[in-house]
Amino acid sequence: MNEDEDIAKLFLRVDEVVNIMLCLSETINKSVIVQKKLRSLPSKFNPKVSTIEETTNFDILNRDQLCGSLTAYEMRIPKGKVMQEHLARHDRVKSQPGLKVVDHLDCFIFT
Repeated sequence: MNEDEDIAKLFLRVDEVVNIMLCLSETINKSVIVQKKLRSLPSKFNPKVSTIEETTNFDILNRDQLCGSLTAYEMRIPKGKVMQEHLARHDRVKSQPGLKVVDHLDCFIFT
């Protein structure tokens, strides 16, 4: 998976390859496809991949369930630029007199 690629694009790309293989009379087990999709994810998805591997039966997990689960997780992961802006805002507030940072969730106490 490329860094600029989202889960939906990855699934489309893998499904294209799978469809071509099926047209060539190749037999592919659904669980193998799911495992290959999970292996192709970048390391930022490792916690979710571990959870799916430990709790899910690959024979009954369908494409839409996997895609939905990974898309929801992807939406929760802070993007690089968003995270940099958050940290910059955090540093600006920390340097202002009269404000005290309570935690990393932009909670501040006026002192």
